[in-house]
Amino acid sequence: EVSGEALDGTIEVSGDWRLPDNQHPGGVNQGRIKLHGIELDAVGDLLRSRGLVESLSGTVNAKFGYRHDEQTGLPVGDGLVEFDDVRHNGDRLADRLRGKLRLEADRLELKQVSGELAGGELLAEGVIRLSSAERGALQLQLVGADLRRLLFAWPQLAQHQYGASDLDVRMFHGAG
Repeated sequence: EVSGEALDGTIEVSGDWRLPDNQHPGGVNQGRIKLHGIELDAVGDLLRSRGLVESLSGTVNAKFGYRHDEQTGLPVGDGLVEFDDVRHNGDRLADRLRGKLRLEADRLELKQVSGELAGGELLAEGVIRLSSAERGALQLQLVGADLRRLLFAWPQLAQHQYGASDLDVRMFHGAG
């Protein structure tokens, strides 16, 4: 078990891992990772990003259980993630967004991400392929969002917009 403070929050890792000669410590090869109160702006600082990410604030909490696949030795598992009090330059975008994560040897799946975003209801799902040779996808549906709040990244455009909007987007990344 290891725990510590990072990114203005806490990180806990516990579990059993394979020894170099492939022995299984304790007969089990699994673990759990917990993130609590990780600050989005601290993540932006870590990534040395400029612009949009620097202006975001809020916290991330996550719990993820994993085991090492017997065939590949890679970690696989399931978890939950929550984003709380997400703001851009102090303006609230979302109180809480929740979703499920699934890690497979070749992909990370985002499932049932939902919550209120910019005054509308967000539903999102996606697959991030861990190999750049395969294409991943992300699908977003946002219903009834405040257009001005939705355009937070473009303040000059947002100041002239009014009303509610619906958004249905499917994005792809990677090869294919």
